[in-house]
Amino acid sequence: MGLVKVKCWFTIFSLAFFVHTSSHAADAMSTTVPTSTSTTTTTAPASTTTSTTTVLKPQIRTQSLTQSKYTVDTTAMTAYLDDIVMFDSSDQYEAQPYILGYANSGSLGGAGDTAYAAGIDTSEKLSSYTILKLSESLVNPDTDEELGVMTKVIGAAEVKQYGDPQTILITKSTEHIDIGSRLIPRTALDLPASLSAKTPLKAANGSVLYVTTATTGVGKSATVVISLGDRDGIQQGDLLDCMETTKKFADKSGNDASVEPTIFGEVLVYKVMEKVSLGFILSSSRPVNVGDRVMAIPKG
Repeated sequence: MGLVKVKCWFTIFSLAFFVHTSSHAADAMSTTVPTSTSTTTTTAPASTTTSTTTVLKPQIRTQSLTQSKYTVDTTAMTAYLDDIVMFDSSDQYEAQPYILGYANSGSLGGAGDTAYAAGIDTSEKLSSYTILKLSESLVNPDTDEELGVMTKVIGAAEVKQYGDPQTILITKSTEHIDIGSRLIPRTALDLPASLSAKTPLKAANGSVLYVTTATTGVGKSATVVISLGDRDGIQQGDLLDCMETTKKFADKSGNDASVEPTIFGEVLVYKVMEKVSLGFILSSSRPVNVGDRVMAIPKG
């Protein structure tokens, strides 16, 4: 009987241990399975999102209508920026510092002469100046609005002594420099080595106001001043069409007849101001003349 009791107690103890161990195993499973399930449920949506935004959307590509067509070297244009300085108004030009007189009491000067300059802000302590001569006023032929004044670079000067007036030495001159010639600080050209030619964003219609070398007209590689600027939506690098003006005639019966304008060339805008711009003739089938039309035509 004693052996039977021992066996019974041993059996009961074994069953109790098994139940206790199974309970702990069940608890362990109950904490592990939800974690695994949670990982599965959060990973699946992330995979779906990545598939939509990263894989599908880049399949569609668009090109802007103003994408650059080609690149143009600006080497030939910088010579004109060296020679031409534009002002928004004649008042702005008149407000610039000027040559007051010469040390030799003459009325004209040139390279090597000492002169006196008035109107310079002495607090800036600038040492180099460009000398300008008024070239002509620019007027919009369609509205008679003054668009600005164009000046010609005729020399350069260095400061010898600061004061009021300042003493300057004329270091370079392309012609005789009159008393009253204006001075501006010498600055580096703001033109990049190359320009990306592009289609204009906004339509505009203007005129050729000035052609380099002469007003009789020149063809390819000339620089022109046009009556379109920043306020008209013109940007550096815009390609504009050169067009002839409408030709009008009278036939034998006295009736009016006209020939519609045709495109004969293309101009690349390389410097933009508020009311006017400088452009470079890229192509032309005939000389470009003052009065010819220029048009910004968005494509697309």
